[in-house]
Amino acid sequence: MAKTNWQDPKTSEMRSTHVSGLMEAVGKIEDSIGMESVFETNVPLTEVFISSDDRYRIFQAPEGKRNWTAEQAPVIKRNGVTISSGFEIDYGGGAIILNANDTVENTYTANVTYIKTSKVRKLVRFVIGTSTSGWTEKDCDYLCDGTADQTEINAAITALPATGGEIVILDGTYNITAKINVTKDNVSIRGNGNATILKRMFNSSVAEGVITLNSRSGCKIANLQIDGNMTSHSNSNNYGIYLSSSSNNTVTGNTCYNNNRGIELYSSSNNTVTGNTCNDNSRGIELYSSSNNNTVTGNTCYNNSSGIYLSSSSNNTITGNACIRGTGQTSDYTSDQYTIRLQGTANSYNLIASNNCMGKAPVVEGGTGNTVINNKWDATSDFEDLRTDVGDKTTLITTDKTNLVNAVNETKAQINDLEADYEKEATEFSIASDETYYYSTTTKYYKKNGWVKLTYRISRVDEGLIQRSEYLLRLPVGFRPKTSFVTVAVQCDVGITPPLDKMTLRIHNTGQLQAQENATKKIIHGEAVFYAGGGTV
Repeated sequence: MAKTNWQDPKTSEMRSTHVSGLMEAVGKIEDSIGMESVFETNVPLTEVFISSDDRYRIFQAPEGKRNWTAEQAPVIKRNGVTISSGFEIDYGGGAIILNANDTVENTYTANVTYIKTSKVRKLVRFVIGTSTSGWTEKDCDYLCDGTADQTEINAAITALPATGGEIVILDGTYNITAKINVTKDNVSIRGNGNATILKRMFNSSVAEGVITLNSRSGCKIANLQIDGNMTSHSNSNNYGIYLSSSSNNTVTGNTCYNNNRGIELYSSSNNTVTGNTCNDNSRGIELYSSSNNNTVTGNTCYNNSSGIYLSSSSNNTITGNACIRGTGQTSDYTSDQYTIRLQGTANSYNLIASNNCMGKAPVVEGGTGNTVINNKWDATSDFEDLRTDVGDKTTLITTDKTNLVNAVNETKAQINDLEADYEKEATEFSIASDETYYYSTTTKYYKKNGWVKLTYRISRVDEGLIQRSEYLLRLPVGFRPKTSFVTVAVQCDVGITPPLDKMTLRIHNTGQLQAQENATKKIIHGEAVFYAGGGTV
């Protein structure tokens, strides 16, 4: 690193040019470390020098309150009264220099803005490279050679201070013959995405990862590719990234493939696992044995026996992940393969929401208070499936009829609340060009996450009855329905008993809604609610 030469070639005196240069250098240092300024009133100024002939006296602020700034001019007070003359200000020294003899014992204070001095902790960072990718000792602090490369990586971790630091692993393939053991808190290990490959070259006799955190917190594992090399090393204890009894860590942006477990949290809580790709493992991401209050979001888990797997773990948030095998068809799964699985009855109060699980719905085998909602696994939606399951149970005859009816009606109310929440969060818009067939319609649209909720209110213009195969209306151009049929709640003519009825509409891929049955009563109006995708808002 280049340095300024302050030596005067001809004299030992301090020149004014030196002073101005030093002032500029100090200013740059202050800017680079972000020193903070503080305004304070009535800072006491203490006498520090009296000249031999008593020509002037100097009064200075205490240590830590010097280095005054000129942006806001200092206000000097003598015995509590502001004075504006009879002194000069030494900004750097945080002092005033009296111009005239002052033999009276006066008290001086200052209202000033000064640069706050503070200890700046330097982040310790070690860079690791490998000679197999052309890196040299000049490029990095630790140089691997393609053999037992965890040795250099672990040495770098050991060399970090107890407060932690950062390990940067440069591009290349690093052959790992024993675990990379993170032995300190607040350690960040990051690579250059898929260009930094940690390749497993060993079998583990106990559960451990290529990277292992045991009883650690505040760590971050990011942007690494971990090759489990399952063809050569297939032990069931071989994990990609393994957290045991660890909390408040982040695992993000990694690619873990060909492992028994891509990412494993064992008795580990309050961690964030986000934006990782875990493909072709036995289990992509696993939360096991009281791994609670973790957030698992935005991960991609393709072609695993289980994409995301929970066992005896609670209060976790599993959202926005893609867990798919093959092309997402039912035929791509065997009976013991899963998108998301909550195994056993000891998982409670987990939220499983808005995940892409095409081909197989998330499986919850038991537990208390788990919420599984708005996940996509086939052509339907959670709302419609709930409607099908609930139906209209109010006419059931049973010895426990009252309790059953109350339970069903409560479930219906919950569904309505969910739809209301959908509408609160969605964007409402309108389209004026619906094509109708002898009917007047009013329509509301709500768009969220690529899907549109459509509510059609239909009324007959003429006096006839709706006939089977008669077209009622058409969806907006470009929209395609999620389901082929929808049930319409309708109101009939006044005086007809019962005044409420329902009829079924068939929704064609062309977007046309067609009556599926003959109407036996004249319809005053009806309401159809369904979901569609595509189109332009």
